[in-house]
Amino acid sequence: VGNSAAGGGPPRRASELLEEAVQDLEAVEQQAQITGAVAPIGAGHLRAACLCSLGRAEDAHEVLHQCREDFQGSPEAMARQSTLEAEVLILLGQYSDAVAACTAMLTSCPAGSPVHVEARLMRGCCFSELGDADRAFEDYREALVLAPDRADVHEASGELFLLHRCFAEAVTAFGTAARLAESLSPRITYKRALASLALGNAGSALKDMNKALRLNPHLPAASRARDGVAALQAAIDGDFQRAHVRFNVLLHAPAPPIAPQERLPTLLLPHEIAVYRGVCSLYLGEAPAAIQDFGAAVELAHQVLLSSLPPSGAELLAEHSAGGPTSQGKAGGTRLGGADTQG
Repeated sequence: VGNSAAGGGPPRRASELLEEAVQDLEAVEQQAQITGAVAPIGAGHLRAACLCSLGRAEDAHEVLHQCREDFQGSPEAMARQSTLEAEVLILLGQYSDAVAACTAMLTSCPAGSPVHVEARLMRGCCFSELGDADRAFEDYREALVLAPDRADVHEASGELFLLHRCFAEAVTAFGTAARLAESLSPRITYKRALASLALGNAGSALKDMNKALRLNPHLPAASRARDGVAALQAAIDGDFQRAHVRFNVLLHAPAPPIAPQERLPTLLLPHEIAVYRGVCSLYLGEAPAAIQDFGAAVELAHQVLLSSLPPSGAELLAEHSAGGPTSQGKAGGTRLGGADTQG
């Protein structure tokens, strides 16, 4: 569902449709309980899947707990139940439990079953999160052996390669996914652009990002990334004045909201843009401006770190930094070339 939303219409509408589906399915199940009838088979699983797509993992977990007794004796339904349970555990960050659930799926389902592909992908994802890259790649390779013609499996492999900095392999995997997909996906094209950029091929990256936006203009992450790559290309070409102007525009433009359904990695965070603008200032002979930008980059990176920590960790880090330069930046904002920015 998330993939479809990413490559289709506006994410807000997708969320609305998912919410409506959850309400309708819940109403169907309640009506069945009131009348003493049997709820349609799979209604609970479908509701749990919609809740997962909405990021409501705890609610999905509760629904699946209620469903477990309804499907005893049905291997197909139990396989679907196990798949959803593993997905929920991943969303909850319980990766070790999810590994155990996926392993149970692999041992209980017949060899070559489609369930094995999903189990391999999910378990590989968990191994990656747990820091075991070798076992993650092993599971993804097995998934490719089982489903070599599935575009989503090649896309997932590309994501794993990208995450572990195997950029050339990521470009190949995303290219294969694009060829196998029924229609060219802006999501896959965008990710291939990120891998190309990591290899230093800004021209190919810019081409793919423009292609992604032609396929779907409603991708703010891709639009911002395209402008950032254009600025990088100007700097690579030695046009530091033009690159400085472009980075300045990006730095002061509000970051577009990224909906979870897009599932697109963000390129060029504010502290990174500040560093690049500082480098341009340095090449333009404006050392004071460069120093100011480098200091602002440290402030912005500190704010990003604070926002990514749980409340207890953020408080400890703030206390440790109290009295230092970061405390002033947090209280009064960071000054970026004449404009104050609060993160």
